[in-house]
Amino acid sequence: MKRIIFCVITSYVLVIMFLIQATASERSVTSPAKGDICPPGRSQNINWTGYEGPVVRIELWQSDSRLEIIEEATHNDGTYSWIVPDRNPAHDYYLMVVSTSDSNQYAFSEKFSIFNPQKIASPAGSDIWSAGGSYDITWSGFTGSAVKIEMKKGESRYLTLKGTANNIGKYRWRINPSFFGRKYIVRVTSVSDPSQTAESEQFRIIQPRKVTLTGASKKDSEIYVGGIIWIGWQGFIGTSVKIDLYQDSKFYETITRRASNDDPQYQNEKYSSRWEVPRTILGSNFHVRITSYAEPSQIADSETFRLVSLQKVNSPKKGDRLEVNSTQTIKWDGFMGSNVKIDLYKGASLKNVKYKSHIKVSAFNKGICEWKIPDSLTGSDFRIKVINDKNSNVFAYSESFSIIRPMEVELLHTQPQATQQTQYQADKKEIERKPAILQKLEIESPIKVTRPRRGINWKPGSSYRIVWKGLTCSKVKIELLFHGTSRKIVVVRSTANDGSYAWKVLTNISGSDFRIKVTCLTDSTKVAFSDPFNIR
Repeated sequence: MKRIIFCVITSYVLVIMFLIQATASERSVTSPAKGDICPPGRSQNINWTGYEGPVVRIELWQSDSRLEIIEEATHNDGTYSWIVPDRNPAHDYYLMVVSTSDSNQYAFSEKFSIFNPQKIASPAGSDIWSAGGSYDITWSGFTGSAVKIEMKKGESRYLTLKGTANNIGKYRWRINPSFFGRKYIVRVTSVSDPSQTAESEQFRIIQPRKVTLTGASKKDSEIYVGGIIWIGWQGFIGTSVKIDLYQDSKFYETITRRASNDDPQYQNEKYSSRWEVPRTILGSNFHVRITSYAEPSQIADSETFRLVSLQKVNSPKKGDRLEVNSTQTIKWDGFMGSNVKIDLYKGASLKNVKYKSHIKVSAFNKGICEWKIPDSLTGSDFRIKVINDKNSNVFAYSESFSIIRPMEVELLHTQPQATQQTQYQADKKEIERKPAILQKLEIESPIKVTRPRRGINWKPGSSYRIVWKGLTCSKVKIELLFHGTSRKIVVVRSTANDGSYAWKVLTNISGSDFRIKVTCLTDSTKVAFSDPFNIR
């Protein structure tokens, strides 16, 4: 009987011990798990299971030492939200959860890490960097004194940018000019602990901003108006750009308000827009400016260029002063076809010229045409427009000129204002002293040198303007005639027949009754003389 009782007791004890061991083996801390990274300042769930009793205590350990009590007493509901403290970065932290009613009920978590995870802040996913530019790669959360920096595009292999860079959280990278496209990634890895590594978000690299023009790659190239030019560009972000024309540093006009950019940061190609160059724009120091709509600070200019015309009106010339009722030779070249139309326009610039009248509805395209200027026309900023009679889009303007009446007085532009006024008053008094019939003859003479006037004194070494009218030719010769002799001095052998010439009187001559003679170079019978004047 005693042996039976002993066996029953022994079996009961073994069952109790088994139950205790089974219960102890079921106690565990399931979170944080092995290898987890717990960043300081963030919330971390602590989870446990297998405890009896209403309350547990939670402790933080490292190695074999307890660092702190996280919570002295919390409900034994299997979970607790923990704000991770700012501890020294390490990978051997662990937790202990123990029952407050039975210290034999405890369990440890697996080891985990406390530190800021490795992170690359720049480049970010929204960044667009330009090839050839310099940018900062920035990172945080790495231990050790050095890091390795690499880069790749898409699924390609990593390319080392810096094998050993100081772990100071920043590296200045100058992007290779040949890089372009999207899906670029930067990777940073700790040299001492390769498990510490991080990749950036995908970012983009675009080509440097540039504007090109077909046929005008060099500075001050010539572009012919009326032709087609392709404006090319690269390196702009966004889906559209604005294209403007500038002269010097001033806005001239808009070429295209919104041109498709087709998101060129994805590709290594230039995008372009067709520009039919207006014939009303001529001059130098023009350039094309491209501006991104998405980012207006993104601007690029082309090289400067000159706008010229294949078709030209060579005469009248700039500054010509043509008299009413005179015959003017209009000259042009560069036009195709058998006939042209010739019109008169008025305007200080080609942007605002206005039609005045027809000169020739149809003229033979031989490059020359005679035009008798109507008496009703006077003023400045006139222009001749020659137009191809088969294609009105092919035309050219002359430079601006003036139309005056013969009696209009030409003031001396090369003398001081006081001298001009003095001579003007003297000329006026001289005419007023003459009988009315002589005044009329002098003013209305069709071919005459009107300056110098009769009896006026010109000083040796001073500059005066010789003025004439009535000669119909393109070039003239001017001579000084001595009174009572055949002696003469050539003032100028050839000058434009524009009605005036600035002459500095020689210092080695003086006397009275000199005359000025103006002769057409193409017809020596066409001559004009001045009245006698003095040099003294």
